[in-house]
Amino acid sequence: MTLKCFFTFQILLLMGLNFKMEAQEMSRFYGGLKAGLNLAQIDGDGLYGYNRFGLNTGIFGAAYLGSKTEFQIEFLYNVRGSHYSERDGKILAYKLNYLDVPLIFSYKDWFRESDKANYFKVHFQGGLYVGKLVSSSSIDQAMFDKTFKKTDFGWLLGFSYFQTVHWGFNGRFTQSVIPLAKYTNQQGEELKMISYFISLGLIYRFN
Repeated sequence: MTLKCFFTFQILLLMGLNFKMEAQEMSRFYGGLKAGLNLAQIDGDGLYGYNRFGLNTGIFGAAYLGSKTEFQIEFLYNVRGSHYSERDGKILAYKLNYLDVPLIFSYKDWFRESDKANYFKVHFQGGLYVGKLVSSSSIDQAMFDKTFKKTDFGWLLGFSYFQTVHWGFNGRFTQSVIPLAKYTNQQGEELKMISYFISLGLIYRFN
């Protein structure tokens, strides 16, 4: 799937969500947009720190399960990987472009009454995701990134804070469960490369 197809799919899905919400006065569903920054690294590559900065953007849809709970699905484009710093003592970096689909359970608190609509200001989130590696690149070990697995799977924890009924801020930690790759170092040890990253960004919600 190319990025052009991915963003086209996002637009069509968002139009469908918006139509569904307009068609049902008391809808159990809502959707929105999100965009932000990833701070990423890979455990097992010998580098330290969240030095890979990358874009995260996409759309989401949610269904109310109860008065304070909901289920959310997202379709995201995530740039992650790792990047050297001066203290690492070597030049090495990986840039990995993923299409991720998180499945999220949310618990909401801090109810707010507004003239436009009533809403919860804080959403605590946890869930799982599956990711598809779209493309990759590296420096120094230029061919090693080609051995990364095409499918990724992991878990996430985070929160969303809504300043208004439409606008909010999201913070999240995401970690892979399966290794991106395995290799043997000079000491004969088998090492696993595990991806994890912090996401910070803005949310716009269609109610």
